[in-house]
Formats: sequence, structure tokens, C-alpha cells
Amino acid sequence: MMHQCLAAAACEGKFDALKKLLGEENPQGSTAGEASAAQQLMEGVTAEGDTALHLVAANGEENNFKECASLINTRHSDLLTAQNNKGDTALHSAARAGKHGMVSHLIDLATTARKEQELLRTMNHCQETALHEAVRVGDPVIVGRLLTADGYLARIPEPKDGTSPLYLAILLGADNIAKTLAQNSSSSKGLNALHAAVLRGSEPTKNVLEWTENAAAHERDENGSTPLHFAAGLPDMNLDTVNVCSQVLEANPDALYQADNNGLFPIHVAASVGAVKAVDMFVDKSDRSAGLRNAQGRTFLHVAVEKNQLQVVCYACSNPKLAWIMNMRDNDGNTALHLAVLAGKLRTFSALLRTTQVRLDLINAKGQTPRDIAEYKVAPRLSFELVDTIRLLDPMDTI
Repeated sequence: MMHQCLAAAACEGKFDALKKLLGEENPQGSTAGEASAAQQLMEGVTAEGDTALHLVAANGEENNFKECASLINTRHSDLLTAQNNKGDTALHSAARAGKHGMVSHLIDLATTARKEQELLRTMNHCQETALHEAVRVGDPVIVGRLLTADGYLARIPEPKDGTSPLYLAILLGADNIAKTLAQNSSSSKGLNALHAAVLRGSEPTKNVLEWTENAAAHERDENGSTPLHFAAGLPDMNLDTVNVCSQVLEANPDALYQADNNGLFPIHVAASVGAVKAVDMFVDKSDRSAGLRNAQGRTFLHVAVEKNQLQVVCYACSNPKLAWIMNMRDNDGNTALHLAVLAGKLRTFSALLRTTQVRLDLINAKGQTPRDIAEYKVAPRLSFELVDTIRLLDPMDTI
């Protein structure tokens, strides 16, 4: 554990006290034993694993603190890149505390020791560099200093490893910092900035598309989701969210036909949350997108029935352009009507039943019609209601 006198000197920037502890007041007269004791003293850490340099970096940026940092680095250069229990370096600590002067001083020390890149690109256990800390506290001065030292920081880490600084800036609403990060990134690849912008609204979405020249609209996250998947999944389709969806779709119309790692297309995502306006937008852009199937062979109508999104079902039933998907069957041979009966959703079932194009006589992979399922698979009371309704019909007719 760190000696209390060393901790006090580091936290308060007491340069003279630190010199005395390290035997720097009379270095020529120090014995080998005293030098060894001073070295061991420097190796002490706090309960969080912070070294003396961590404490100096987090607590000040005036000249006395800088002198303390230089002295510690001279006596124990490994502490410059040492990490605490959370993986933070002294640079992380300085950036988190908003200490502009200390951040710059530590970078200068690392440059002199030829450890600049090692220090700047060190990630903690959250896969974040000191740049992430500067973004989180919203400090454009520190962001600028870090990027001047290493512009590549804006692209660390890759999406599969963690959250990029640009993604974080947009998510936190730090638009001025986000613009700086975007301008310092030679490529938007891997940043997934637009995913974050979509969640914040149409203005941030517009900004990211402009900064990246629409390139961000083509990027996927670790789940294979494009920004259009995110936009389609916004449940409250008000004017702003509709604009978001429209902007992303215009930037990359091909995203309509890109499935995520689970086999879901944007239209499936929209249907699952009841985003009728998004579904309508996609169908209006390309009515062929209505027939896209997920990994289970289901269209957006199947998904809407399965998720009990009545508004989406009613929209599909009332749109003449979608008559051709009404009887499409999934991998199990089930139509949307089969699924409505299986789910026991009478209002959804009724909406489909009133649609002229919906057929009642189609069988699934088990050889069952919707009436068969109503008789054998649904709870007795609900089964009676459904079967009683179907018995009024000739199985070969439609309504």
C-alpha cells in the first residue's frame, strides 16, 4: 500500500515534500539503502491501484503538480504507462479530471520517453482511451490536444471491442466535439456514429450524414444492424423520428434489403414495434420490401401478427399494394392467419378475416388449416369464438 506521506504529497502537489521522500534533496549523499527504500516507496499504490503519478495527474495542473509528475517519471519511468485496477493510466485520470495542463504535460513526458503512442492508445478495462474520458466530461480543449498528438485515437476501438469516441460524443449530445472527431477521422468505418445519432433525433442524424458524406449510413454494428434498423425500431413515430427514418433511408436506400445477424430486415423491426409510418415509408419506397422474409421465412405481416401489432396488421390489410403477401407462408407453412389463430388474438384474426385476399383453406406443414388450429390448439373458450366465426364461412370462400 502507498505510504500516507507519499499520497498526501502527490494529492496536494507538494514538490518539496516529494523530493524529501525520494531523497532528491541530497541525491549525492544518499546511500544505496536509502535509494532502494525510495524506489520501494514509489511502487506503493492505493486501494484502487493508483500510483503516485495517478494521484498527481488527477489533482492539479499547476507548475508544482507538473514538477511532481516530472520527478516521479524521472525516478520511476514505468509509472507513466502503469494502469490501476480499472486499467486507467495517469492520462486517463488527468483527462477525467479536466486537467488540460496535466494532460499536455504527460503527453510531453511520453514523447520524450518515446512512449507517446503507447500512452495515448492504452485502453482501460472498459475499452476506452483517455480520449473517451475527455469526451465524457465534454472538454474540447483536451479532445483537441489528444487528437493533435494522435489523430488515430478517434478510431479506437473498433465496434466489436467497444464504443468509439465519436459514438459517445453523439450519444452525449456533444455536437461540437463530435464534429471535431468526425473531421479527424479519415474514415467513418467502424465508428457507428449514425447509430447513436438516430437515437438522438433528426438534427444529430443530419449532422453525422453531412460530416461523413453519407458513409455512416452504410456501416453496421456488431449485431449487423444498419442505422436504418435503428431508425425503424424507434417506437414513437412522431414527426422527428419519421424525419430520422427518412434521412437514413435516403442516404442508403439499399439498407432496405440488408438483414442483420438475426435475419431481420428494417421492415421486420418496424413491424415488431408497431411503427406503421416506417413500414409505410419502406413500402412506398419499394413495395417489394414487403415480401422480405426473416430467418423463419416470415414477412413483416407475420411479425406484426406475432407481436400483436394490430395497427400494422390493419395497415397491411387495407393497402391494395400488399394483397400479394397476405397468404405467404413461413418455414412452417403458416400464413399470417394461422399465426393469429395460434396466438389467440381475436381482433388481429378478425382484421385478416375481413380481407378479401386472405384464404381460409391453406394448410401448414402439419396439414392444418386455421380452423383446425382453432379447434385443437387454442384455449377452449377462445377456440369456440374463433371456430364459431369460421363455421359461418365456406372454407373455399373469402370475405
